[in-house]
Amino acid sequence: MNAKPRNYSSASSSHVQYKLSKYLILTLWLALAGGVVPQPGQAANPPASAGQMSSSAESKYQEAMRQAREAQDAHFTVTALKYAQDALKIKPGDEAATNLQNELQAEIASRLGQARPPATVPAPPKVEPKVEPPPVAAAGKEPASAVPELGALPAMPEAPKATKHEVSVSGDFLLGEGNVTMPFGFSLAEDPFLGPNVTKSVAKPDRSSTYYGGTVSYSYGQAWYLDLGYIHGSSSGDTDVALGGTELLPSSFKIDDDWYQVYVRYAFPKLRGKRFSAYLRAGMSYVDAELQDETTIPVLGLYRQTDKTTDLLGNVGFGVGYLLHRSKNGRFWTFLQAEGEGFYGNRSQDSKEALVNAGFDFPTAKIDNDLYGGIGRGTVRLEYRLGRSGLLKIFGDGGIQAKFTEINYPSLGTFNELLWGPYVKVGLRYAF
Repeated sequence: MNAKPRNYSSASSSHVQYKLSKYLILTLWLALAGGVVPQPGQAANPPASAGQMSSSAESKYQEAMRQAREAQDAHFTVTALKYAQDALKIKPGDEAATNLQNELQAEIASRLGQARPPATVPAPPKVEPKVEPPPVAAAGKEPASAVPELGALPAMPEAPKATKHEVSVSGDFLLGEGNVTMPFGFSLAEDPFLGPNVTKSVAKPDRSSTYYGGTVSYSYGQAWYLDLGYIHGSSSGDTDVALGGTELLPSSFKIDDDWYQVYVRYAFPKLRGKRFSAYLRAGMSYVDAELQDETTIPVLGLYRQTDKTTDLLGNVGFGVGYLLHRSKNGRFWTFLQAEGEGFYGNRSQDSKEALVNAGFDFPTAKIDNDLYGGIGRGTVRLEYRLGRSGLLKIFGDGGIQAKFTEINYPSLGTFNELLWGPYVKVGLRYAF
């Protein structure tokens, strides 16, 4: 009978399992007792000592200080400040880290002071800005921005752009009331036959007027300005003509005058941007005017006068402004303005009178007048500034203007003229 072979591998396996079970039970008991059981063939790792923890903190401190100095050398000022503050968290009160932090804070404050207009931009918030570490530049390449960390600060208003040139265009309108001087009999008195019977006179009839025009200005340096202006006026009214005797003849007149002006204006640069502003200006005015007056005279027929005048004036003036209000966004501005001007010059008149249907042809009389006076204006200005920089401005003025003139007629004396009424001006300015 063949005997079956014994299975020694099964017995061996049971023996190994028994040994392992005893080892695991012993290990579990030691662990429950609080012991530390090393792995076979290994020694137990002792806990970290106090000296080793201090060395780790010192290493982190040195690394933070190194990162701070490298960021400072690369002009990443806010990033450097962040690392300096990390170093202080590891070593509170450390002298080197404190000095570096103070130096970086002073540099940031200096940059913000140069970038922001004084007294208009609020101080930076005390909340420490969140800053990302500086980008690592590839070999041979510079970082994308020289000072990128300033972008992490709160947005600041755009600083005023430095400009040299300024141009402006404006149009104005005056609706006036007042009086005007008109010579009568000067041409008739030139006739050798009728002249001895004619009395020269100067009338001061009331008039209603409208004036409108425009001004173009240019400045280099925004201190000295050149102003070129044109104004056209139309006036009308009624008056009585006295040609001698006691009878007064009713007539109607019309005056058209054109003003051509050139001025040099100086605006005080130290007052620019202040609450008060002021300017001085001087220039010349050339005025070309034509007067027509006519009436129907009983018996003699139609009377007509044509008077062409030319004025050449020298002008000196000033202006002051006061800022009343500025909106929070800096776009709307309101000003009070007062302007004054004095003038002196000469008027040349060619006066020709005619008695139509009477067969008389009278010569032209030449009259020379000295005249002087002044112009005053008080207005409120509303200004709106366009764009982020505010270099383009739209403005409008509204107020009152008055003009007073003294005119001397040889051998007859001095007569005055007055014109006043509401005044409006609109325009725009652009600096570049």
